[in-house]
Amino acid sequence: MNWICSVISNHKGALLATGGIIGGVFTLKKYCKETLVMWQERQIQNLLRDAKIDNHTIQHQQNLLITLEGYFESLAMKINEVCDTEETIKQIKSGQIDKVSGWNTLKVQSFTKLLSSLYSSTILSLLVSTQLNIVSVNIFSRSVLSQGENAKNNQSSSKDEKTKSFLSKVREFLENAVPNIHKTCQSEVMRVLSDVKLDEDYSFDDLLTLLDEICISEYIEIERLSQVSLLSQSDIHDLSLRHLLLQLYDIIELEDYKYTCQLAFQYNFLYFKHILHSLFTTDKIIFAKLIPIINKVPNKVLHTTKKEYIEHIADFEYFKLFNLNVYKGLIDSADEQ
Repeated sequence: MNWICSVISNHKGALLATGGIIGGVFTLKKYCKETLVMWQERQIQNLLRDAKIDNHTIQHQQNLLITLEGYFESLAMKINEVCDTEETIKQIKSGQIDKVSGWNTLKVQSFTKLLSSLYSSTILSLLVSTQLNIVSVNIFSRSVLSQGENAKNNQSSSKDEKTKSFLSKVREFLENAVPNIHKTCQSEVMRVLSDVKLDEDYSFDDLLTLLDEICISEYIEIERLSQVSLLSQSDIHDLSLRHLLLQLYDIIELEDYKYTCQLAFQYNFLYFKHILHSLFTTDKIIFAKLIPIINKVPNKVLHTTKKEYIEHIADFEYFKLFNLNVYKGLIDSADEQ
């Protein structure tokens, strides 16, 4: 016993150090285990988040195709309402107006109708896509945060009404922005076509040059036109709806939104040119005979080949990338809250 005490006394420092090392090892092991668990939890969360984003991307594409199909019908009707070329054609045929004057009016109307359709469908697509992203994230957040079945049902019913009110802003776009877009396009069309004679010969390339001259004009700024698509929130007192609208306005103000709008416009313009080319059957044609061709394009795009055009819009890679980034940003923002 004395021998043991002597050994302990002589090696007290070493034993204390050894004990400290052993204790440190156990502490380190515990820390590493906790860190590993936290890392595994983060990995699982990231995997779930990625899976959620992948599922959303697929679902968003489907929802966008279905939603735009209905809205494009309304858009076509609104454009026909503000730019009634059929009435002008009837007046020309019946002799109610002078033929030359009538054809010059129809010339402006037809080009305005085509460009209004192009601008409006581009802005509407991006607006609806952004709204669907916001709604999707808010529905997901609501399902996570809701507690208790009764509370969940009551909250869901109330929130669904707010969602419908939020999505109804598209109707305001159709009612208020489309006429403004038409007016802007018409002014520029009148300027560019003022010197174009009805009996001049035009090739397809000549026509494209004319259209490009109108579209690249500094007077038609698609990001500015997109701002008139929504009414002021000043008269909205419901906080939930106000929150959804603020999210939408914040996204519309982003430079990336404006840039995406411009790129989408150029991309969608290709589809309009494709339809126009399919109707252009000769090498050259006098401008008066071009007018009925131009007049057919909006109806063909927004009605006859509507599904094909919507798929064309939805397949644009930059458009899809923008939607994905918006969704990720909204998810991150919701997680922080």
